[in-house]
Amino acid sequence: MKIIKTFILLIFTFAVSLAQMNINTSQVQQQKGNEDVKALLATAKKLMKEQPDEAVVFVEKALEISLDTKDKKSEADCYLVMGDINYSIGQYTKAIQFYKKSEDLYVETKSAKGQYKILKKLGDAYGNAGESELSQSYYKKFLQQAEKKKDTDDIVYARGVIADYQLKNQQVDSAISNVSEWLKIEKSRNNPDGIIQASNKLGNIYSETNQSEQAIQNYNYSQQVSEENNDVDNQLSTFNEMGKHYRSLKNYDKEIEVRQQSIELNLTATNTDQTMLANDNLEIGTALMAQNNVTFAIPYLQNSMQYSQEVGDIEQQVVAIKNLSQAYEKSGNTTLAIESYKQYVELSDSLLKAKEKELDDRLAMATMLNDKQKVIENLEEKNKLDNERIELLVTGQQIKNMVIYSLIAAIGILMVGSYLIYRSSRQKRRANQMLALKSLRSQMNPHFIFNSLNSVNNFISKSDEKSANKFLSDFSRLMRMVMENSKYDFVSLGSEISILDLYLKLEHSRFENKFDYSFNVDSNFDKEAVQIPPMLIQPFIENSIWHGLRYKEEKGFLSVEIKQHDKNIEVQINDDGIGRRKSLELKTKNQKDTISTGLINIENRVKTLNQLYNTGIQLEIIDIDEESRTGTNVKIIIKNVVNNPGL
Repeated sequence: MKIIKTFILLIFTFAVSLAQMNINTSQVQQQKGNEDVKALLATAKKLMKEQPDEAVVFVEKALEISLDTKDKKSEADCYLVMGDINYSIGQYTKAIQFYKKSEDLYVETKSAKGQYKILKKLGDAYGNAGESELSQSYYKKFLQQAEKKKDTDDIVYARGVIADYQLKNQQVDSAISNVSEWLKIEKSRNNPDGIIQASNKLGNIYSETNQSEQAIQNYNYSQQVSEENNDVDNQLSTFNEMGKHYRSLKNYDKEIEVRQQSIELNLTATNTDQTMLANDNLEIGTALMAQNNVTFAIPYLQNSMQYSQEVGDIEQQVVAIKNLSQAYEKSGNTTLAIESYKQYVELSDSLLKAKEKELDDRLAMATMLNDKQKVIENLEEKNKLDNERIELLVTGQQIKNMVIYSLIAAIGILMVGSYLIYRSSRQKRRANQMLALKSLRSQMNPHFIFNSLNSVNNFISKSDEKSANKFLSDFSRLMRMVMENSKYDFVSLGSEISILDLYLKLEHSRFENKFDYSFNVDSNFDKEAVQIPPMLIQPFIENSIWHGLRYKEEKGFLSVEIKQHDKNIEVQINDDGIGRRKSLELKTKNQKDTISTGLINIENRVKTLNQLYNTGIQLEIIDIDEESRTGTNVKIIIKNVVNNPGL
């Protein structure tokens, strides 16, 4: 009996030792896994800004380890970094999804540090995603926790962001209270940079709420602190805020005085801030033009253009050259006005292409990340299925039930996955169509502008300065209307008619010996209620004039008619020109390619509009005299224009 007891005791001791050894082994494995995860996530953070797609690969490896070791804290850290990667490329909705997963796991693991950290990130992400109320909810929680932790950096950050939201929602007193508390904290810890930022923020709030005296007091205090600490950057920044304040009051003399002080300080500084020099010169030039001091404005605008070119700021160049063109026009220098305007058009086109490329690159990066993030989703699904398999081994009945549940879950996942893939594909296709439509509009506007500028050059070459000035004045008005309409996919018919009427007058003044015209619009419908795509009709009128009537030996006639039939608009463009066949015979190969490209662009634009907005636009182009192939009739029909679902 004693031998049996001893044997049982040995077996029990061995079992306990084995269990303890397994526990220790598991702890060692988890500790090793945690160290590997930290190293992988550290690498991902370094790659995040420059190579976000490569950063995702390291997070995938870290997540795989976290799931294998069942380390939920590390899993939460992985989702946090995935949120940061998506946030860095502007995918805020996707970032929120990962941050929420991270938040749930930090709550589950009772990680106070993780929960605190995620509050700020969710506040930032919701704010950038346009979810202001949710953003404020998280910032307020973040502020409460920061005050408990006495983390002054986080406290002042939260108060500044909350104040911005309060000001936007007309809660002026609350906004002032938050920023005043921020300023008090910065003074208590003797932080000059923070004092300047908070004081400038207070100045901006008072400026926006028309409390000029208090605004100036805060700006002057910022300048005083900046000077005492030899902080040139903050001095320049404060001068800029003061300049904007005086501009809002239309006190141009004070604005010019402040910005000239800024320029003098900047030029004497050790490290000249050329971006600020470009801005100050531009704003002084603009203020002088507002005072009709055009002659004095021109040198400042030229300086702004030069500094903008040196720092490669195309957006600043576009604004500077546009204002410079207007200044030349007002000063009577027609030649420089036209040259500057051409440069403005070229820079605008370059800027548009650069932004389109940026959109394309971001879309491509988002698509690539989505593909790589599917690996993470697969890891989550694999981990989920692994856990389910373990549970299947408990009892035979559970096995049967879990098989059924797994099949149902798999079918559900497949259905949801299929739907998400379909929805994602549809959204991407629509985004691509929108980019294509924008690109086609951008190709038409420069072509239209340069054709019109050729007309101005013609008058100048004939030394007809009076006609050139008249044409330039009308042309400038036309350009403003065209540029304004080019921002939108649809504009009112009344707006488009105004553009067509002015365009026909300009072209007739250019070719008055070549054709007469009539322009008739049906008066039986509300032109402002009807919406049509901008610059849809004008290219066909341009083709009739430039490729049909211009080459006719005798004087021709152009007829443009816009009428309504039921809920459709019908546009008829008729000319008795030389016809399409004869026009094609007269063209060079390059001209033929240009015409062909123009027509293809119009057809592609119509096709895209029909797909996106169900406009039902129909085009029909025929020869009026089929036997001689002369004269051209263009018919455009736009269906359902009043109740267009895309508007």
